[in-house]
Amino acid sequence: AIREGWDADLVLVDLNRTAVVRNEEQLTKCGWTPWDGVSLTGWPVRTFVHGQTVYCDGRVVGEGTGREILYDRQQVAR
Repeated sequence: AIREGWDADLVLVDLNRTAVVRNEEQLTKCGWTPWDGVSLTGWPVRTFVHGQTVYCDGRVVGEGTGREILYDRQQVAR
């Protein structure tokens, strides 16, 4: 539900838009995706974090508000 006073973290998706996922277009530190080369229908066009636009039409337009999560890779591999 969307309500006044709530965080307002939302993603608007164009359900008719089809696009091919490409590694070089990933906005992550990883830089790759297992979906590389796959055509998908339904594409994010705008993202709001705390009610502020942070992503719009393929571009990051706002500052991130998250924090980096650090973990011990050796413990994760067990």
